[in-house]
Amino acid sequence: MNGEPKDYGQSGMVPGVTFARIDYAGYGGTAGKLGGDCANKDFGGKGQALIIQQKEGAPGKQLMDEAMEKELKAAAPGVEIVGRIIVESRADGLTKVGQVLQAHPGLNVVVSNHDEGALGAMSAFEGAGNKSHCFVASGGNDEVLKSVDAGALYGVAGLDFGGDMMQTFDAIATMLKDPKAAGRQLSVPMNVRTRK
Repeated sequence: MNGEPKDYGQSGMVPGVTFARIDYAGYGGTAGKLGGDCANKDFGGKGQALIIQQKEGAPGKQLMDEAMEKELKAAAPGVEIVGRIIVESRADGLTKVGQVLQAHPGLNVVVSNHDEGALGAMSAFEGAGNKSHCFVASGGNDEVLKSVDAGALYGVAGLDFGGDMMQTFDAIATMLKDPKAAGRQLSVPMNVRTRK
């Protein structure tokens, strides 16, 4: 089952059922830390950051957004967060990040809670001729992964649903051996990739 026992009216683990939850705070926090790490490596821990938040109604939005900011500040206290925006698409990101760049030409760190926000930000910086940047995404579609490998994005935090499937199969095999044993609480693993 997706989630935790309490999501289904249970007070704890039950026999024959394993739960897998997404650690939204860990997911958002990892992206924030990557943004701070990039700022430390590339800009001596100084600069201005833009946070691209999850859209309203997205699962775990508040946990992700709060953890992202907290971990960015903890990793690079000298980076000032100058803006927070919600981006619906890459084109929306291009427009909105371009507007933030006009107001804050010293912007050099963008941490996005999804792939399209980071890709839109890259286009906005390119259009402005700004080559001083750290981009981080949460997600990890093929284009984002290629951009990390090429060095255009500093890093990406992605959920490993393939790994989650394998750990679920392992849990099922264990439960089949002892159907009366309580299931396990799992967490969807994360893949983190950074530029070389």
